[in-house]
Amino acid sequence: MAVWETLERYIETKLLDSVVDGICSDGDKTVAFLLEHRHHMEASESNPRIYLSGLTIALGYFIGGLIPLLPYVLFADGLFALACSVVVMVFTLFGFGVLKTALLGEQSRKVRAWEGVKMIALGGTAAAASVVCVRLVHD
Repeated sequence: MAVWETLERYIETKLLDSVVDGICSDGDKTVAFLLEHRHHMEASESNPRIYLSGLTIALGYFIGGLIPLLPYVLFADGLFALACSVVVMVFTLFGFGVLKTALLGEQSRKVRAWEGVKMIALGGTAAAASVVCVRLVHD
């Protein structure tokens, strides 16, 4: 999908499927293409931005998973802690999306905010999916 979105502005629709199939047929080609054309990074193992991106994602998962659990430690009422946890999760995900985008060099506040909103949608979907899975297993 990302390869398609990147190329659709430049290639006729008739040719797009075969070009995307060609790029996606080899995982290394796909990664190199997306790094260079979507994220504006050189596809080199020595590129520090790749490691910075990986580090921010790893820290984001750790911190993003830990922070929303704090209300359960601080409050005895489970429903109140849940409500607080949801609010904290939304702000944490938004902040992480903005910070991640800023650390990767994005200057536009509008783009940073949009990445924060996308992170809320992605994290919220993951949280909802985990709740559904738990209910399916325990019910």
